[in-house]
Amino acid sequence: MELDEALKKAGSFMKEAGAKGLFLCSVFSSVKDSGTNEWVLHFSGKDNALDCYVSDNVVAEESQSLGKPVRLDIGDVKISSSEALQIAGKKPAITTLLSLRGSPPVWRVSFISNVFSVTTVDIDARSGKIIKEEIASILRKH
Repeated sequence: MELDEALKKAGSFMKEAGAKGLFLCSVFSSVKDSGTNEWVLHFSGKDNALDCYVSDNVVAEESQSLGKPVRLDIGDVKISSSEALQIAGKKPAITTLLSLRGSPPVWRVSFISNVFSVTTVDIDARSGKIIKEEIASILRKH
């Protein structure tokens, strides 16, 4: 499921969240062989935060925001989630995580390998250009 489909499914929730003073800050998905089947949409406001889980159903629950939340303007996103995965390329991974956040918006693709390293690729969600690519160990601090 592409992000735009998840946003459509969560449309009524998004309107309710907006009426409560909440705004979309980030989106997240764990990528399976079949693609992205579930999205987590994170909303934040002045005093509270909610996560909206979108798959076959739409379920929301209270959450917390880490740091100062930044509004994610979906209108600035020109690169789809599948395009971001294609731009990041195929890396050896047991798990692939995909997120979108920031202003300007940035796709982050994280490939977690079986040797406890993570390859992270940040992609400008407007142009599709790779901003940064790095490999880090999960087990030791550099």
